[in-house]
Amino acid sequence: MNRKFLIIASVAAMLSGANFASAQEKPVLPEEAKSEQTGLKWFVGCGLGFNSTWDYENKGTLPFLTVPSFAADLYGGAWLSPQYGFRVGYYGIGNDASLTLSPFSYRPFSMLQNMIAADLLFNIGNPFAKGDKPSDWSFVPYIRIAADIISSGRDENGKRISYATPAAGLGCLVMWAPSWLGRNWSFTVDDRFVLVSEKSLMSTDRKSSIVFPFAITIGLNYRFE
Repeated sequence: MNRKFLIIASVAAMLSGANFASAQEKPVLPEEAKSEQTGLKWFVGCGLGFNSTWDYENKGTLPFLTVPSFAADLYGGAWLSPQYGFRVGYYGIGNDASLTLSPFSYRPFSMLQNMIAADLLFNIGNPFAKGDKPSDWSFVPYIRIAADIISSGRDENGKRISYATPAAGLGCLVMWAPSWLGRNWSFTVDDRFVLVSEKSLMSTDRKSSIVFPFAITIGLNYRFE
């Protein structure tokens, strides 16, 4: 009888010890593992697309819309956490002609905008995803402040018309990272709308002008480990 009692007591002690050890180990949930990040996560990217500009000259001509032309992006940045990050980069857009909407008219000209911008990024994940399955898509709205260096050929005296002006705007970076593309790569679609206060580049009296350049580009993003 004593032998059976000792065997039962030993088994009970072993089971209670195992339960205590497992209780001491806190499991890491997938959501917690996803949110953990140590240090900055750097990335670079580039893109090509098109742009157009809505222009309204104060006390001047009627609003006009530029004919869609090229846009180019080149940037680098870092994620401070899975939700927040920043980037700085070059964003170039060109315009070759404008369309006055009312009355309709066509005015050829050449204008190049070289924008040096800093963006504050907010990764909201994929709000359209269903269930708990991880999504390949991420939506990243951002706030932009920039210096816009505008050049428009030469004036009647042969002097190049070029100057810098501040700019600010909003945008959204959509990222798609399919498994077959590679762990660190993602396709991007970048859509942005910027407010710029500039001098008129198409009139000799250089009236002030409020312009709204907007652009969409498609590109690639690479994230460093």
